[in-house]
Amino acid sequence: MFRWLVLIALVITLIFALAGWFGKKSWSKRDNISGLVLTIFMDIQFLVGLILYFFASPITKAAFADFGAAMKNADLRFYAVEHILMM
Repeated sequence: MFRWLVLIALVITLIFALAGWFGKKSWSKRDNISGLVLTIFMDIQFLVGLILYFFASPITKAAFADFGAAMKNADLRFYAVEHILMM
């Protein structure tokens, strides 16, 4: 659900930025606030992802319990190694 807030904030911030750029308007308080909200939402999503990855996910807990076996299992390897590298 939180990813939708990030995407909505991103679209709004891009609209404000492009409207200001093409309209040759100066930077306003609205632009600062939209950028700040986007940054806050992205930071929260990042922190939630790290908490899930290291502490709350049963998938990564299983992978970290036996990392050698996890490397042989495509699903566990994806979530333990590949997913976090791509994110």
